[in-house]
Amino acid sequence: MNAWTQFAGPINAASSNTKQAWIYPTFDKDTNAINFLKDYVNKVYNRFKSEESILLADSVALKTDLSNFGLMVYGTISSNLFLAKYSSILPIRFQDNHLIFGANTYKDENTKLITCFPNPQNNDKGMVIYTALDNKKIIGINNIFHGPEDYVISISGNYDKSDTNWRLKTK
Repeated sequence: MNAWTQFAGPINAASSNTKQAWIYPTFDKDTNAINFLKDYVNKVYNRFKSEESILLADSVALKTDLSNFGLMVYGTISSNLFLAKYSSILPIRFQDNHLIFGANTYKDENTKLITCFPNPQNNDKGMVIYTALDNKKIIGINNIFHGPEDYVISISGNYDKSDTNWRLKTK
């Protein structure tokens, strides 16, 4: 494939496609987390969808030709069957409660990652992945500023406010 025609990022380029497929995960032992995340993806979909957008469960996405779509994929690699299928081409790993992204390891439980890659079914289209160590942590991920870059890593938390001098919480 000619490198000039392949999707080259950034995140906004993947989401600017008028035909978008929004894919939510279905596989998690924590059924509450998966249901909350499905509801969240549905809300985001309804806010940003275009006329040609579709909302799919990961199991349906696996059986669907998505080569003409920009993809918005939510979930962890293990909870989203679509991501699991293509995990070998992604530089994202979850191991021992750590996010491994390329050569970097993130240990904070609040780490979130938004990144883009070419759509694995058509390298001319883009795919945006919204992920974290836990599906519960993905809820609200669209509030993180993202778009003009290829990836965003966010670690968030709250201060210890037990007195007038706020401090970082210790683990």
